[in-house]
Amino acid sequence: MLRTYLNFIIFLLTLFFLGFSEKEDKKSFEYLLEKCDHALDMQEYDEAIDCYLKALSMKPGTKGIHEALGYLYLMKENYDRAEEELQKELELHKGSPFSRFLLGILCLLKGDYDRAYPLIEEAKNKFLSISALKILPKQMPIYMKFFYENSGLLNFSLGFLLKVNGDLSGAEEEIQSALKNGYRKEDCLIQLFDIYLQKNEIEKAEKVLSDLEEDGERIEPLRDILSSIDRERSKEISKKVKFSIRYLKDSIRSILLKMNQQAISAIERGEIERGIELWKKALNVSERSFHINYNLALILFDLGKLDEARKYCKRAINVGDPFYHHWAYNLMGNIYYREGRYYEAINEYKKAIDRDKDFIVAHYNLGSAYNMLGEKDKAEREWRFVVEHSKGGIKESKREDMIKKGELEIIILVEEKKPYFYSRKYLGFLYLEKGLKEKGIEEFEEALKIVPSDPECHYELGKIYMSLNNKEKAIYHFEEAIKNGTKNEKEAKAFLKELRNE
Repeated sequence: MLRTYLNFIIFLLTLFFLGFSEKEDKKSFEYLLEKCDHALDMQEYDEAIDCYLKALSMKPGTKGIHEALGYLYLMKENYDRAEEELQKELELHKGSPFSRFLLGILCLLKGDYDRAYPLIEEAKNKFLSISALKILPKQMPIYMKFFYENSGLLNFSLGFLLKVNGDLSGAEEEIQSALKNGYRKEDCLIQLFDIYLQKNEIEKAEKVLSDLEEDGERIEPLRDILSSIDRERSKEISKKVKFSIRYLKDSIRSILLKMNQQAISAIERGEIERGIELWKKALNVSERSFHINYNLALILFDLGKLDEARKYCKRAINVGDPFYHHWAYNLMGNIYYREGRYYEAINEYKKAIDRDKDFIVAHYNLGSAYNMLGEKDKAEREWRFVVEHSKGGIKESKREDMIKKGELEIIILVEEKKPYFYSRKYLGFLYLEKGLKEKGIEEFEEALKIVPSDPECHYELGKIYMSLNNKEKAIYHFEEAIKNGTKNEKEAKAFLKELRNE
């Protein structure tokens, strides 16, 4: 009896531990899949591949893993392995519309257009049929989430195939829809350029080329093609295209938040190139993010890469939330200013001010541009505006409002010059040029209340007080100028010697 009872207890304990072990295995597998999905979303492709292969070794045949591997190998341009994985997914799980779509893209990239067309057309029809039901993205089947996030790609790839098959009107319609649905502008315009050239609609091709000049990087050969109407070369160039595919496990917004924060952390650690890399990867998730484009433009501006900064700044203006456009216009003005193109800088600063009348950073910059052109009265007007609207230097920007209202955190990588301080300082110089010493003193003294260690203000005040025979104040300011590293140290010491020998 006792033995029977003990055997029963052992049996129950065995069941308990087996159940516990199964739960732990399941938990471990789910954690591994989360890790895989995170690596995929972050575009860490090698890490994601290793992770998914490990998951397959734990639970072969799990739905979606071969599909994810197919996508990853596709992105790494290992087309044979990509096809192998996608075919496995379709063998195991025949109703996988997204695997069929990825296979269609793969065939397209390999030049197997006859095989690609029905696969991509089928994907588009599935998307349209469910979209017509007006289901919210959150309520869609998982494969529909992918089609929802890739609707522009559906149009673009179908338009590409229609063009290859000679249906130029159908191709134009699909490419225009791709553009409307947010697919890569540059890729769409290159396809439209080729379509119009093949249709002999030269004026439309010229218009597309002008749009590309505003937003594109691949326009040089297109200019030659247009001037010679070289249709064959146009076809060749339009076929050299990479397809932007969003295969995301998490939401676009969530991924952008993570990638933006990772980029910010990298910048804060001094890993500038890593930060730039992460922001560029984030644009593969969504090109239409103001925050990512603006941050990229800002760091590239800081690095002196002005052409590249201009590209991302334009994108921030063209696709971003208009609420933030004044910041992008101001940055565009700074790019032109640094290039010495002051009239163009003025136009951009004015655009920023048109969108936010109280944007004192832009008012300060506008004053600086006027000053560089010798328009002193206009410079004085703008700097005076900053002084009068800054509340003693406390309100220097609307940066906090911008971060609070935005969906994503914005990092100001280039430290904004304190508009109030610099407006006071340069008003001081401006009044000195006009011979208004008392006004100059007032401005320099106010500037020093904000930055007490500024050597230029101290040096100029030393000279003014010396000219006014105020020996005590002159000595004080020359000493402060030297202590704080004035570039006019030699002159300041000479003035001090002269003052002390009197």
